[in-house]
Amino acid sequence: MLLLCSMKALSVILLSILLSSCALFNDGQITPQEKRKAALHLKIGTAHYGNGKYHSALKEFMTANEVSPNDPLILNNLGIGYFALNRLPLSEKYINKALSINPKYTDARINLAKVQIELGLYGEALRNLKLAENDLTYSAVDNIHYHTGLALFKMKQFQPAEERFKLALNKNPNHCYAMFFYGRSLFEKRDYRAASESLDNSIGLCEKFKVDGAHFYSALSHYKINNLNTSSSRLQELLELYPKTHFAKDAKEMLKMLK
Repeated sequence: MLLLCSMKALSVILLSILLSSCALFNDGQITPQEKRKAALHLKIGTAHYGNGKYHSALKEFMTANEVSPNDPLILNNLGIGYFALNRLPLSEKYINKALSINPKYTDARINLAKVQIELGLYGEALRNLKLAENDLTYSAVDNIHYHTGLALFKMKQFQPAEERFKLALNKNPNHCYAMFFYGRSLFEKRDYRAASESLDNSIGLCEKFKVDGAHFYSALSHYKINNLNTSSSRLQELLELYPKTHFAKDAKEMLKMLK
């Protein structure tokens, strides 16, 4: 059976951090000096996270949380830090705590849904995404549509998933993962020609995110519509760019068939 590209790898990149531009929520139980100290550790953690140094980021988020234990922003990003290291129960715990303090914290609610999708709790994720969608002041609605589509896709509800990915792309035509999973939804519905077009588009959009599945499923789509030269090219590109991908074995077997 062909493997899906890693949900964790996708979700980590898409987690809403934007920490450096956010103000700390008020925590009346700490001093102004402690607030500044917590903000500094949060900023350092953000920099580490942006550079992919997740253990260092988590350490800074934990220090910020020790100084300011009831700040929803810190709790949310502590949850993000745990998520990046695949410690999902702890991630869920701290994001839930952030929401218990500030139920209107939409970024945290979307992050909770991301964790729940990874845990396979699709119904709970969809409920949280619906609450996020009800926040008419929230601007990044493309991410709400994308994650709603992702939950539906994981539930094998490909038609409603496709519609959600399309809504995400209407808001943000450059949304890498919405384009990729839009193509994947079309592929699962056996609309291989349309799938090949979307998956080809996702290769360029997702280049900086290193989404190996874009090449692989593009190759499969072209194979299904008898574009064998394009299929072969995609597989060769996949093996050159991502030699350690978990798609490598299937890609090599397909290339043998195409020779």
